[in-house]
Amino acid sequence: MNILIAHNTADLYGASRSMLRMVCGLIKEPHAVTIVLPEDGPLVGELRRSGATVVIHPSLFLITRGMLREPWRIALAPWSVVFLMWLILRRRIALVHTNTALILSPAIAAMLARTPHVWHIREFFSEFPAIWPLHQRLMYFLSRRIIAVSQAVAGQFAAGLRDRVAVIHDGFPPEEFDGVTPDRVAAFRRAWAIDDDAPLIGVVGRIKWKRKGQEVLVRAAELLAGRWPKARFLLIGSPFRGNEDHLRRLSELVRCLGVQDRVICTGEVNDIKAAFAALDVVVLTSSQPEPFGGVVIEGMAMGKPVVATNIGGTPEQLEDGSSGLLVEPGNAHALADALEVLLSNPDLRERMGNRARQRFLANFTFAPSLERLRRVYCEAM
Repeated sequence: MNILIAHNTADLYGASRSMLRMVCGLIKEPHAVTIVLPEDGPLVGELRRSGATVVIHPSLFLITRGMLREPWRIALAPWSVVFLMWLILRRRIALVHTNTALILSPAIAAMLARTPHVWHIREFFSEFPAIWPLHQRLMYFLSRRIIAVSQAVAGQFAAGLRDRVAVIHDGFPPEEFDGVTPDRVAAFRRAWAIDDDAPLIGVVGRIKWKRKGQEVLVRAAELLAGRWPKARFLLIGSPFRGNEDHLRRLSELVRCLGVQDRVICTGEVNDIKAAFAALDVVVLTSSQPEPFGGVVIEGMAMGKPVVATNIGGTPEQLEDGSSGLLVEPGNAHALADALEVLLSNPDLRERMGNRARQRFLANFTFAPSLERLRRVYCEAM
């Protein structure tokens, strides 16, 4: 069938990569997939190579912090609805899938075009208690089915609205993590002048002060400096456009704590799989809940022990003490203690990494996730 999917960004971070996997799976079935994005970016080329049709719609109506400061942006909503309704009818779209809670116009356009709509929720709304009661009812009213990426995300909905909510964890193809050669790992280490015997701890994701919590790892690096002088701590990723000051604050903290020789801000990395393979420990430092952190699953799939904060959907991913370690968010001492345990015990790192890989294979691979998505589509139709 013809499926239209709306997404809020053209970057290649967590939600975008999950959508790209989903699109590739749908096209192989085969379905015809049209993707609507508000901007051009790295995701566009990847989608087109998969066989999807990409439509850039700059007026796509997004719920953003900027919109709350500039309410005149709401005036774009009617035009976005009209354009998407025209697109649905012109392309004979059978189902509309909105891939984030932060877009409104596709759901309204689908309702007006009398086309089934599925809403994919990848966010927490604890920061917005004033609007969430209304927004969840709006999603319920405008959708045949709602997909939540974790039980924690589904738990945000009022009890009377959960009959339309299905939990589908993002799935990852196992073959995506195979074939990383020692040469690629060695090349990654050389690029950052990291000795072969230096323990390597890393966090992967958008640079965002407090939200992603990279500053907690920097403080933990300072606490571990005396006992583990050879350990290196990687902050892999870049800030979102407009958040460049988060990277500046992080760099200032590194200088103030005197850990410039052991904390490395890599920015974007071309061979991200080689980066994961090079790490001895993968860290998720988010101080606010992650709905379902893809970084955790990627670390598990690469056979790495993961230390992550015990909030949001993360406890659904890791078994504390078995496939990883869970720590209190924002607590640099707790993070340093957990890292100390793994740094001082290579055998434990290997066992925990092996169990993480097995848990990934048993629970978070792509094929079962796609099958559950297919069932939700059928229910919505």
